Amino acid sequence: MGDEKKAFTSFKKEDVPQNIIDVLVGNEHFRESTTFGKKGLGEPEEIHILIVEDSDGKEKTFTYYNMGIHYMFFGDESLRPVFRVFSHFS
Repeated sequence: MGDEKKAFTSFKKEDVPQNIIDVLVGNEHFRESTTFGKKGLGEPEEIHILIVEDSDGKEKTFTYYNMGIHYMFFGDESLRPVFRVFSHFS
């Protein structure tokens, strides 16, 4: 994860807890690249980018705008695993 103010950090599979891998592999929100959250909820805009590369080298990119504010006001049980994954890497 990273942005223009924070360098990207790479993690190897063995450095990621199994419960986070289980969500990345099994949760419907992580099947294809997508965006979560909502722009314009905070100033400055909070942007988290997660790029996941599978064993075949295929990449999926997930972006979460204003993660904390969005989850606090609009999150539900279906978004809890997404928030957990992004929180782990933040």
